[in-house]
Amino acid sequence: TVTGVQTCALPISTTVPAEALLTEPQRKALCAHASRAGATTSEDRASLWAYLLNSEQAIRTRDLTEAQADVILTTFSTWSNDEAAQALLEAKKAVMPF
Repeated sequence: TVTGVQTCALPISTTVPAEALLTEPQRKALCAHASRAGATTSEDRASLWAYLLNSEQAIRTRDLTEAQADVILTTFSTWSNDEAAQALLEAKKAVMPF
């Protein structure tokens, strides 16, 4: 046996850094896009966000991460109002409500 040798084990962290939630400018931009899609209720918006993120469960605006908001905003930036409205119709059929 070797004497005087210590192991250098680092403590294992069990905490995962939280993802940053969406910013206020992102929230305002998302609400503007939701309005042009015809999403007038929080349930409509939650369904639309989930649909655009390929989630089967509705996602409230306040629960979106900054990265998720970026994905949605990028998608919406290429759509006409008609395309946005069509996405909302599809979202209402495809996404489970709260």
